[in-house]
Amino acid sequence: MTICSPPNLGISLAERRQNIFTGRIESSGAKIKRNTPVSPNLRAHVERFIQSLKQECLDKFVIVAERHLNHVNWEWRLHYNRERPHEARWHLPPAMEKQPEGNETVRLNDVIYSSRLGGLLKHYERRAACPTRSAKSPGPAYSE
Repeated sequence: MTICSPPNLGISLAERRQNIFTGRIESSGAKIKRNTPVSPNLRAHVERFIQSLKQECLDKFVIVAERHLNHVNWEWRLHYNRERPHEARWHLPPAMEKQPEGNETVRLNDVIYSSRLGGLLKHYERRAACPTRSAKSPGPAYSE
């Protein structure tokens, strides 16, 4: 009497899922670039972005659903790319092409305040530096 064994007895569930995932990615025409396991320094820019997302945003919320997580990530991404200063870009956000014109004095009425995620993310800018907003519309700096 011979005992039949399942065809993938030597492959773990995680390996089977990995094979399915790899097959789908490769069938779409994309190439998979393998990385050494447990080596976060090889992707330093990605690791730094994830660290910023966790520390500046996700650690401050109790996420209750996937839709909530998507909304929080969307708002934080807009803040990160359009409003948050980046030291590597001379304290300009990635969406800003050039430094705004200098001004020695700024009147209080020329400062525009906007906030995201209930005030967690705050942003101040000069009215002249924000071409998308007129003097009569003190609403959010960027809306999508």
